[in-house]
Amino acid sequence: MKAVAETIGVARSNLVERLNGRAKPRRRYHKAQDEAILPLVQRLVDARPTYGYRRSCQWLRHWSERPLATLW
Repeated sequence: MKAVAETIGVARSNLVERLNGRAKPRRRYHKAQDEAILPLVQRLVDARPTYGYRRSCQWLRHWSERPLATLW
């Protein structure tokens, strides 16, 4: 078990949990509110590709008080 865990780069406890069927598979995070802001995030990333996630979040937080149509 140790060799397998080291080869694929995961913890042995993770493998044991998966083999025993106790670990739940991860699901994609999704909220209804995400649909409204996703186009804005896409436009920000397209316009400013050098921004990291922290700077992008700060920018969005700063401009979130304005209507979305006035941001560009």
